[in-house]
Amino acid sequence: MLQWNDLHPYHAVHVMRFPGVPEIDNLRLTIAKRLEMNGLTSLRVDRQSGHFTYDRNPLPLDLRLGTTGPDPEKSLESEMNRQLNSRFDISRAFTPIRFFVLPEKGSFLLGATYFHPIADAESVVLLLRQIAADYLACGAPILLHSPDRHPLRHDNPRGMHFKVAVRKLLALPGEIRRIRHSYRAPLHNAGDLGNHYRRLHPDAETLDRLVKTTKAWGITLHDLLLAMLMRALSPLAPARIVEPRRRNISLGTIVNVRQEYGIDSHRTFGLFLGSFVITHPVPEGISLQTLATDLHLQTARIKRQKLYLASPVDLRIAGCFQALYSTSRQKTFYHKHHPLWGGITNLNMNRLWPEDATARPLDYFRAVSTGPATPLVLSATTFGKQLNFGLTYRSAVFTTREIESVQTNLQQQFRTPEDSP
Repeated sequence: MLQWNDLHPYHAVHVMRFPGVPEIDNLRLTIAKRLEMNGLTSLRVDRQSGHFTYDRNPLPLDLRLGTTGPDPEKSLESEMNRQLNSRFDISRAFTPIRFFVLPEKGSFLLGATYFHPIADAESVVLLLRQIAADYLACGAPILLHSPDRHPLRHDNPRGMHFKVAVRKLLALPGEIRRIRHSYRAPLHNAGDLGNHYRRLHPDAETLDRLVKTTKAWGITLHDLLLAMLMRALSPLAPARIVEPRRRNISLGTIVNVRQEYGIDSHRTFGLFLGSFVITHPVPEGISLQTLATDLHLQTARIKRQKLYLASPVDLRIAGCFQALYSTSRQKTFYHKHHPLWGGITNLNMNRLWPEDATARPLDYFRAVSTGPATPLVLSATTFGKQLNFGLTYRSAVFTTREIESVQTNLQQQFRTPEDSP
């Protein structure tokens, strides 16, 4: 991920909504104390080794006070775009998490943008849960243990389980074959590395509707979302139908691997993610149920064999080859050799922040940078009975009109998944 950050701002943004008017001084004091208690105020990056060192000397809190214009949604999108595209300066010590506040009518948004190589969503959620408890308690910070910020590295191929390594080697020819049959999304301007953010607005019954659909079809919610995204993207590639070889649409998906390594999330702050790719030709007229069932067979096999634990191998191999390229050619490396149309990151907040918990915000949603490997990311966040979505994309690949088409397609599928042709 450090190599990705050199090419492309690689961050993630989490946003909480609180009732009332923001008490800025209280917020500033609360966040600063909690970051200091967790040892997250200053970070140094050793580019050669890829190691992180948390400094003892704290840096000032980075808290931006935003303004909301006549259109609150436009103001939010503008701020999210600013956060996703503003780099962290890793050439010196820096604060790896910055915050912003956006006032709304009767409420306000508190956002946290973090340097993605140091943490996954689970670590950040638990940190923000502490901050929310401190702020809403309106008193001294709630004392909890400081997490381990130097966990053992689990992204080293040498630490991979032998059986997983063997399965990965056996699966590699098939993976290469599927990627070689994947249609490339058009790349209009490789030098345009900017992120653009859209927020989707499903109705209040969407989560319940989709969960009922998954139970009826015998699949997971993640399978269904992958199928929906794939169906929404496939109309953007009509030329692939007549391609002799590259006809498939490929999507990436992120997996939380903490359970595989027995990691106590409440005591560990770090990045513990795996990934895998699913591929399908998405023929014209295929029903959502058929597509979702086909994808479920792929994801079930990958999960059964735990092939997502071998993603460090893919990253190491790609990194070695990418290092041989010039900076300009590195920007097109993944597009040429690993052509994904998009990806999904799915987070169930109810497991980390139960509905009956005290000091709970009104709402919670996320956005994730696209990165050089994935030109579009759909961030799904379950919070209470609501399913929130953020769509991040690269304008180097997708036009505004195309994204509006994807957005409309997804919204329609959210409303009537069982009737989608």
